[in-house]
Amino acid sequence: MLEGYYNRFDPAKKYDQHLFRAGYVLQSAELNEIQSAFAHRLGRVAGAVLREGGFVAGGEIFVDTTTGDTVCEAGSIYVRGAVRDVERASFSIPVTGAVTIGVRVRETVITEVDDPGLRDPAVLVRNYGEPGAGRLKVEVLWGWS
Repeated sequence: MLEGYYNRFDPAKKYDQHLFRAGYVLQSAELNEIQSAFAHRLGRVAGAVLREGGFVAGGEIFVDTTTGDTVCEAGSIYVRGAVRDVERASFSIPVTGAVTIGVRVRETVITEVDDPGLRDPAVLVRNYGEPGAGRLKVEVLWGWS
């Protein structure tokens, strides 16, 4: 995924929380594990209420059956344990045969190379302007097959 990225989260181990102790260093892997554990826990609760791929708001699809011109409205959809926004899109689809319209997920790792604003903004410290954590960008996009 990203060089120097560690994440030991494993739901099978049933670890419920991190117990930080004075005098011991904080590991970046521990911060990553906390994020993953929270996402896992929240996703399980949301998954009990929402259906994977189900729209929470918006997401209407309009197809002109004569031309194939298609408009997919913006909406919010439950995908991969979170409600995610999808922007409005328009495209043309074939008017003969079977066509499936839906969303796909695109993941991109972003670093300070892609977004210089991710460099440390804290002035008057040794780390000022240095790179830090990367970001996982998750986008939901309309498409068809």
